[in-house]
Parts: sequence; structure tokens; C-alpha cells
Amino acid sequence: MNSDNKIIIELNNIRAKKYHHNDGASNHILLDKYYEKIADLIADRIDEVNHYKSLQFDIDNINEVKMHDAILVYGSRGNGKSTVMINLKDFITGEYSKDVENTKKLKDKVRIFETIDPTIQEEDEDFLLVILSAILKEVESHQENKYSNRDKFYDSLENVLKIVEATRSSNKDNIDIFDKFYGLKSGVGLAEELHNLFKATKDIFGVEILVIPIDDVDMNLKQGYQIADSIRKYMSSPYIIPIVAFDIRQMRVVTK
Repeated sequence: MNSDNKIIIELNNIRAKKYHHNDGASNHILLDKYYEKIADLIADRIDEVNHYKSLQFDIDNINEVKMHDAILVYGSRGNGKSTVMINLKDFITGEYSKDVENTKKLKDKVRIFETIDPTIQEEDEDFLLVILSAILKEVESHQENKYSNRDKFYDSLENVLKIVEATRSSNKDNIDIFDKFYGLKSGVGLAEELHNLFKATKDIFGVEILVIPIDDVDMNLKQGYQIADSIRKYMSSPYIIPIVAFDIRQMRVVTK
């Protein structure tokens, strides 16, 4: 075959890739505008929380400051969503943050966790527990032999797990009526305790906002809707921002 007629399929544009300095700036410069927008949205949340505080809202009361919002990274399959998510930490608070405008104001104010991939989740696995496990892993890695703010974190985590165990129990008829009455086993009680947990977590890291990237929600065909609903219900604290990536058309199919 004549070399001029060769058909070359270039995969570099669609493969999820972690960037490094030796790749050269040209490989990631096109992503800067996405990270600038994400940085702006994170900064807006910090300003919003501070505004609530200035108005003397009870910021520790989830019922006064509940926020059902998230940052969505969307597009068709292979357009770079996963690459954006994989490199999120480096571009917002890490080695490439200096290349992106408006990230200076986020310095030491944001903790970005490793990306959660729901496609590897087991069918009977609770997505809330996946999030809690990711948080616990980073807290323990960060703390090592330190003990500052640990008691509050572990107390809140224990309370959350107790409520989750009760609400997920298949033997719900045996739940004590007084527990139901006081709301300890309700979704409201869980939202409140998660708010306490996220506050304790941010205090451990010494930041104002936690960011949880969640990639390929639409690729978990059996649990995609439940995952999205868990994000809506349980990540409404102003202390945490979920950044979610999916193809909108595929997500419509999953939701149906």
C-alpha cells in the first residue's frame, strides 16, 4: 500500500491520560479553559459560604444552608471528560495550577479527592459507602500519626454508618418506634450527620471546601440513577462539591 493511503487511527485524543511536565505544555493547554471554569465555580461556592456566615446563618445547620448543586462535565464518549477528571487535582491545586487563571485564590482552601469510578462498583454496593470509603482513605493517609480533629471525624463517621445500616436494613419492621420518631434513622438525620462529617473532614485538611470528582456515572447502567440520586440527596452540604462527568444522552437512557 502506498504510504499516502495509510489509514491511521490516532487514539491519543480520546484516551484518558494523566499529564506530566515532560509531556510539554502543548498537550494540556486546550484543557485550561475547562479548569478555569471549574476553579471559578469552586471559588463561587467559597464566597457563597462566607456570605452566609456574614449574614449570620447557622452554617452548621444543614436545613439553613442545603445546596442541591454540582459541577457537571459533560460530552459524548471520547471527548476528554475522563482526562479532565484525572488531572483535576493537578490543574486546580497541584503542579499545573499556576498555568490556570484564578487558582491562586483557591490555594490552601480546597481539598480535591481522587476520582471515584462508579463503573467498578459492585451491583449490591451502596454508592454512599463508596464515597465514605474514599474520604476515610484520604483522611487516614493525610493524618498518619497525627491526631488533630480525629475524634470528631470518627464520631461523625460512626454515626453516619449507624444510620446507613438502619435505613438499609432489610429488617426495617423491627426498627424501634422511638428511633423513627427522633429521626435518627431518617434521611433527614442522615443528611445532618453527613454535614457534620464533611465539616470534620474539611477541618482535618485545614480547608474550606471538599471536592469529590465522580467519573462515568452514565456507564454504570444498572445503578447510574441511584448513584445520581445519592449525589443529590447526600452531597447537599455547602462544605462539599461533587464534580460529575457523564454523557447526557447516555444518562437519559440510564435514568429511563
